[in-house]
Amino acid sequence: MRAWATAAEEPVTALQRCEARLAELALAEAALRELADSRIDFAALAQAKNGVVASLFALPAGVEVEVPDDVLVRSADVAAERLLLAVGPPESIEALARAVAEANGRRARFPDWLQPTAEANLARVEQLRAQEAQTAAELRARIDALSAQYQVARALGDIARATWCFEHGGAIALGDPERGQIFARITGWTVDRDRVIAAIEASGARAVVSFPPPPRGARPPLVLRNPWWARPFEVFT
Repeated sequence: MRAWATAAEEPVTALQRCEARLAELALAEAALRELADSRIDFAALAQAKNGVVASLFALPAGVEVEVPDDVLVRSADVAAERLLLAVGPPESIEALARAVAEANGRRARFPDWLQPTAEANLARVEQLRAQEAQTAAELRARIDALSAQYQVARALGDIARATWCFEHGGAIALGDPERGQIFARITGWTVDRDRVIAAIEASGARAVVSFPPPPRGARPPLVLRNPWWARPFEVFT
């Protein structure tokens, strides 16, 4: 796991940044659609200066926050969120950002590529989202390849099994055989994993199942299904 963590650190970090950009683009798209009929010059907002900045916030539906007196706000309700387009001094916008974060909201900074009209911006957002989605897919594929290379799924399974044994190991001392509370480890061979799992789940037993590869040099038992008249001779096979 340490080797995988070292190898995957760069693509995982890149994926997190990519997903953050996708979330901001989704928020910007929702705001642009809701404000498409307004007379707002989005390019001017993106390049706000002279001591003011513009930010976009999203609050859970029905949640209110205190807006500083020197901040101008335009709101729009979408799905389960309320969007706030805020313009004001940087320190006041930051105070609003803290209030939004405390209310389990989120923030998206205005990109500097915004055009004056919402229609032009929506087309640009769609293009950027497609690019970011492609990048995210490539990063996930890279992480999946590293996970397969370092057998992460198998390692996590071993950890889960060990954790289960530690959590339930007390059954060895606390079990009551008369009530069927017995801690046991059962091993064997099977060619039908699904049937074994179904039988365990139907039994109601608290159990963890593992299907490891056969030990080196071990051979699975031979199951014979000969007719009755041939069975006495199976001992010679």
